[in-house]
Amino acid sequence: MAKTKSGDLRILKGEAVYGPMARDELERLLEAARFAPHDQVSVSGAPWITIEQYLRPKPAEAPAVPDRCLRVLKGRRMFPPLSRQDVVDLAAEGRIGDDDLICALDGPWMRLADFFAPPPPPPQPPAFKPPEPQVEEVVEAVEVEPMPEYAPAVGRLSIADLLERKREWPDHWFAKVRGRHSAPMQMRHIRLLYQSGELTLDCPVRNIEWPQNDWRRIRDVPELLEEMRRY
Repeated sequence: MAKTKSGDLRILKGEAVYGPMARDELERLLEAARFAPHDQVSVSGAPWITIEQYLRPKPAEAPAVPDRCLRVLKGRRMFPPLSRQDVVDLAAEGRIGDDDLICALDGPWMRLADFFAPPPPPPQPPAFKPPEPQVEEVVEAVEVEPMPEYAPAVGRLSIADLLERKREWPDHWFAKVRGRHSAPMQMRHIRLLYQSGELTLDCPVRNIEWPQNDWRRIRDVPELLEEMRRY
């Protein structure tokens, strides 16, 4: 009595059909060069596909995003993980407001109003303007008397230092909390994050008017350091 082959695979090589066979037998015959990756395979009568497509590993499924993945900081109170609907309900009840802070999945902290704000419209391309005709201007040479040179006074502050001291920076700051770049915040928001333990005095911060690579520790910014000490 002939042995019955088991498996749900059928192989099409040229005009010949082989099988049924199991996956491990197919892999063994493929290694022995009895079949080629471009030969066809059908699983339980499904449409024919190449053996290469059948043996291709399936992409890993994306991890499921937890429903309660939002954290809200109101004053010194940190709410437990919330869903988006929980946040909407708390805002409707007046328990949290636009100026409170929120972050998602350890993402950047931002104001609640910025979190729920609609995305900005895409920028519109500038209207075409024909180039204006260039007119050459004739400039007469004027002799200018040289300015007298003054030696810098020893012990005095430089002009840059004086400007740094006199200028008041706008109350719009960025902070890197656990390496995440925050949205623009005010000093009191940074103080709330400091008091909640989300950041330390060594956390990098940057004012909105500073260059993008000019990050300083909180302890090195007198205005922020004074704000952190307020209770």
